[in-house]
Amino acid sequence: MLATFAGADGKALPGYVDPDSEMIVDLQGQHRAAFGTSNLAFESMQGLIEGGARVLDLVLRTVGAGSAEDAVTYPLSAVRLLSPVPVPRQIRGFSLCAPSSGEPPRDHGGASATGAKFVPERPQFYLVNRFNVVGPDAEVEWPTYAGGRLDCALKIGMFLAKGGKDIPRERAREHIFGYTIFNDFSAREEQCRGADTRVSATGKSFDTANVIGPWIVTADEIPDVGALQATVRVNGEIRARSSTARMRHSFEDIIAFVSRDETLHAGEFFASGVIGGTVGMEVDRLLRPEDVVELEVSGIGVLRNRVVMHRRMRA
Repeated sequence: MLATFAGADGKALPGYVDPDSEMIVDLQGQHRAAFGTSNLAFESMQGLIEGGARVLDLVLRTVGAGSAEDAVTYPLSAVRLLSPVPVPRQIRGFSLCAPSSGEPPRDHGGASATGAKFVPERPQFYLVNRFNVVGPDAEVEWPTYAGGRLDCALKIGMFLAKGGKDIPRERAREHIFGYTIFNDFSAREEQCRGADTRVSATGKSFDTANVIGPWIVTADEIPDVGALQATVRVNGEIRARSSTARMRHSFEDIIAFVSRDETLHAGEFFASGVIGGTVGMEVDRLLRPEDVVELEVSGIGVLRNRVVMHRRMRA
């Protein structure tokens, strides 16, 4: 598992997570301690991703090098995790999953407004603000235009390992770096007011809206991303249980689809679409200020955030 955390000076540092010991290794610090020099690939998670298999091998060598006394490690509880890639190259949100009710996922604009049955024959996506990304345990600020209708949604996130164009489906898995969790906070009232397409980014790009984390699990550690269990908890109460088996289109499908006549780049982020039943609109239970939202996916981990009132609304 690979994570990004804030160093003592606030700089984003890539690390290797040992979930059993709940420790994180500072990869650049460990490389310096073990080999006496820094490595450019460990300057950021983006650099690590771009380094490909060679750098992933270096990660394992670095973590295993040197003595335990020299290891540059910290308890996970003692560091502040950031989004694995704090500013992704691109964020595409897809409509890939069947909602639990058989109706269109409620976070997709016009489809929920009309109530029409909508089963996309091919992947559809929207773009959101890649600069408004936060990580685990970050506070999500209720946007002033949300009224009383703020919602969350559990999605699987995938980072591209390498770029390409016209990528055949049978080679697409080679382009998957790893998986994480994406919480797509949405101002539903703003969506209903302004969305006129089936898949819309309206109300999804306010500051702190896009939460990615807690880390990246590399593709080799998850042989079947379509066989994961998903749970949503709000203030400790289970709001939903579901499965990634509801995905209509695989990540391999969407890589092949999007790369038609379009060059993709390492570090781009693709979100799966709502895992059926895990969005509040489907069960008519939206969020409230001070709610603590936990999204858990088997094989990946738990992404936790607290919703707070916008600073201009606290007075």
